[in-house]
Amino acid sequence: MIGGKVQIGTFGDDDFPLGIKKAGYKTICAEDIFIHHFGKSSFKKLAEGEYQAPFNKNRALFESKWNMRWEPHK
Repeated sequence: MIGGKVQIGTFGDDDFPLGIKKAGYKTICAEDIFIHHFGKSSFKKLAEGEYQAPFNKNRALFESKWNMRWEPHK
C-alpha cells in the first residue's frame, strides 16, 4: 500500500471494497457475474520466493489500515 493503497502484490481485492464502503457506497452482488482469479498468474514471473515478502508486507499494511485481522477467503 502506498498512501493507504495496496501496492503490487495482493490485497487489492480486499482493500478496494472496504474503501468503497468507508466512502459511503454500498457493495452489491451481481448473481450473473463470476470473476475467477487463477493461482497467482500475475506473480508467476517473479523468481522463486519473491512473492512472500510483498504478501507479508501488504498484509501487515492492510491489517494496520483497517484495524482488522485479514483472513483468507473461504
